[in-house]
Amino acid sequence: MFISRGKNDFYTSLERSLEEIDPKWRKYPGLIICGSHDLSGAEEKIEQIENARINSLPCLGICLGMQLMAVEYARNIIGLANADTQESDINTKEPIIIKMNKLRVGIKMVGGSYENHWHNYKFNNDYLATFKDWKFTIEDGIVEEMWLRDAPWHMGIQYHPEYGSSAKNQHQVLKWFISTCKENR
Repeated sequence: MFISRGKNDFYTSLERSLEEIDPKWRKYPGLIICGSHDLSGAEEKIEQIENARINSLPCLGICLGMQLMAVEYARNIIGLANADTQESDINTKEPIIIKMNKLRVGIKMVGGSYENHWHNYKFNNDYLATFKDWKFTIEDGIVEEMWLRDAPWHMGIQYHPEYGSSAKNQHQVLKWFISTCKENR
């Protein structure tokens, strides 16, 4: 499994969480795009997401990773060549990801579970109808989860499951992802 990360990405707690679920996680085919406040390498991550989607490789996007999954799909499937995040290009003509009025931080309810959040950007709901091949979980007008309907495992989440995972109480999304990767060996 490959974790795509930059120098300032939130990956140490993610690696710890994966290790607690299954010490052999690195041997399984899959891609995780970490959350980050650093956009360096974003275009390379978008290419990795595209490769995972095309080759049916299990892919999990966390926070910024989910946002880049949306940008990749908008560019390569929907045909919005200028699709981008406002974090990357405030003047983008196709703002798939937009800046929120204020930082969303803390523990919020998502689909019956409390999840950890720390983000300034969100999916632009004006594009929801354009993403016909996706299912969404929306709480308080914010896309919290999105998954490609006909893909074996292609999911983006706005929250950070690694912060809610422990050796005794492993986060369900991470367990589900590792299980899928293990089965696809």
